[in-house]
Amino acid sequence: MVDQKYLAILKRGVGVWNTWRNEHPEVYLNLIRADLRGMDLQGANLEQASLEGAYLERADLRGANLKRADLRYGVNLRDANLERANLQGAELDDANMQGVKLQGADLSQTDLRRVKLQGADLSQTDLRGAYLHGARLIGANLERANLHGSDLCDSDLHEANLRQADLTGTKLRWANLYKADLEYADLSGAGLQGTSLREANLTGAKLREANLSQADLDRANLTGAWLNKAILKGASLRQAILCQAHLDQIQCRGTNFQGADLRGIPWLFIMELTLQPEVTLTETLWER
Repeated sequence: MVDQKYLAILKRGVGVWNTWRNEHPEVYLNLIRADLRGMDLQGANLEQASLEGAYLERADLRGANLKRADLRYGVNLRDANLERANLQGAELDDANMQGVKLQGADLSQTDLRRVKLQGADLSQTDLRGAYLHGARLIGANLERANLHGSDLCDSDLHEANLRQADLTGTKLRWANLYKADLEYADLSGAGLQGTSLREANLTGAKLREANLSQADLDRANLTGAWLNKAILKGASLRQAILCQAHLDQIQCRGTNFQGADLRGIPWLFIMELTLQPEVTLTETLWER
């Protein structure tokens, strides 16, 4: 349980707390299951604090230092404001972060396994190398977020906003990106095996050397997308829009392009598709 003497200092205000922290940097901060709901903790120094199971709903943590803090075991951050907060290396697995504001926050190398982030604002956040395996990000705003090298396997991102996000080298195996907005996102070198991208918006997206084996891209919009050297073995692109997409040197053995719109793609690349084994091109549209 929480150490009451630390909680009393914190409740005297951030100024008093930060001064005390500077004078006692060696102290182990036991704030386990602390009730901090709705508190003003802007700029608070909570580095390496033990906040397991804490109640932080609606707390104002803008610009707070939570670097390497322990926020595991069902900590409740619902509707909290963590804009520009430093959460680098923090542990947040299984946390409830629905409706959280994280714009401009540093979440690099953070453990966010199975975290609930439905509808959260993560625009322009630094999530490089973050572990988001099994996270629930339904409808979350990740516009221009940096997710380079992060792990999003088995995560639920359906209808999420990932416009212009950096997803280079990201692991997205078996993730759900149904109807996600990935316009102009960079997915170069990403692992998207078995991922659902059905009806996703991938207009102008970069998918160079991405692995899309067995991925579901039915009715996805890939207008002007860059798929150079991408692996599409066994993928389904039925009724997908691939107008003016860049398809040079793709691997598409067993890929289903039935009913896809291939207009604007040079005839030479269409012919290369027909030469690959077990490719389905029935009912496709192209300019003869």
